[in-house]
Amino acid sequence: MFVSAGLAFVFAAVTADAANENHRPFAVLCSAYRTASQKATEEMFGQAPPQPDPSDITNLQLVTLPENNFTNSTHGIFNTAAAWTAKKKELLTPKKPKDDTPYRRYKPTRLNDVVNARISKLAAQAADALAANNTAKQERDQAVVDINNYLTAARNGGNDTADDAVSAFGSRNDACSTAGGTAAGKSLSNDVACICSSASASNICGHAVSSTAYRGSSNNAASDVQTARNAVKAACKGKTEQRPPTAPELLGAISAFKAELGATATGVTNTYILGGGASADCTGNTAAAHACLNYARRVSVNGIAGIPWVGNILAAAAAIRKGEQAMTQMQPAAAHVVTLTNAAWGLYNSLAAAEVISELEPQQSADKPIDKAATDEECSSAGDNEYNCKTLKEKGCVFNKEGKKCELKKDVKEKLEKEGKKDGATATTVKCSEYGSQDKCEEVNKPGQPATCGWRSGKDN
Repeated sequence: MFVSAGLAFVFAAVTADAANENHRPFAVLCSAYRTASQKATEEMFGQAPPQPDPSDITNLQLVTLPENNFTNSTHGIFNTAAAWTAKKKELLTPKKPKDDTPYRRYKPTRLNDVVNARISKLAAQAADALAANNTAKQERDQAVVDINNYLTAARNGGNDTADDAVSAFGSRNDACSTAGGTAAGKSLSNDVACICSSASASNICGHAVSSTAYRGSSNNAASDVQTARNAVKAACKGKTEQRPPTAPELLGAISAFKAELGATATGVTNTYILGGGASADCTGNTAAAHACLNYARRVSVNGIAGIPWVGNILAAAAAIRKGEQAMTQMQPAAAHVVTLTNAAWGLYNSLAAAEVISELEPQQSADKPIDKAATDEECSSAGDNEYNCKTLKEKGCVFNKEGKKCELKKDVKEKLEKEGKKDGATATTVKCSEYGSQDKCEEVNKPGQPATCGWRSGKDN
């Protein structure tokens, strides 16, 4: 039989001399009562992660918006001009005079639009992760409330019933006896009184742990069970230290209780009788043998979980498991928001890197010879698309922002013309070897310009 550490303590503290005394059932119920007296807290599930903050991702999404969206009078949830203006000011204004701005808006480029689209996807994922975290947090917090409500109900018969209040108890016939039993297991407090009180009680549940105040014929009311409970509760106090309950501890208390059912009652169908002795009818009318409790009516449909305080303790254990599961969901959800935030910053910082590269390119282009220049027509084909024009940069094309058009660089154009090319078109190639006479060969040469061909006697030209 399972015996918890709490039970071992109770068994050691409560002794019995007569065979019919209910010290073991009393120890079982007291162990369950002590366990149900513990308080659940949020901390029992471990350290919660910091509340995820996806605001950086949202702000990076806003500050990289395409130009027409950013300059619009409203945007999304900022559905008034004043709200959108205030948000943009928040994004682009230093918090202190000498500080940098929280964020920076880079020049509108194709890369900027790509970065914004990707950050927008990260923002959607962050919103899902935040929702998952918040849902898990709510489930954890609700688990704490549920655990405490279930344990209070197990002790007192209701989640808003004070310890030892009259409403926690029922009449002896309803709460204890074989004939009644409709209120059996209403509360742990009531069940303790059933097994520790009878007309001729004497040390039923241990030395000086008994009462004659709760018996079927004359002292049968709920107020009588309160008197009986008060007589024995000093030996069955709630836990003095405040530590959270655990699911194994709660389930262990139920296992010990199940093992004690039917262990002492004789001469009757004793399967669901706790305590008592020969011919136990649990009325408490006569000897200690009738100080018992019959749960038969409670377990007829739902088994042992049909006993109210047992069902409440089982529900508390399930709520603990649910709280533990919620905590395992909070941790990765919060971590995912951090990962997404870092990814968003990485995308945003790529705009700064692109700007630095863009500033270096004019100097690099000036130093780099143009292997194959474009024609004015090729440059013009890019039209007013700055991005397309940049793809022709190595061919000498440049975007004229004032004219909003792509054209051949002035210095490239002059260089090509000086080398005998116009608009990038190569001049006609002359093959001197095709001329068979000196006259024809030298006719190719133009006055005032370096000779193109020269005649060499006796050799190929």
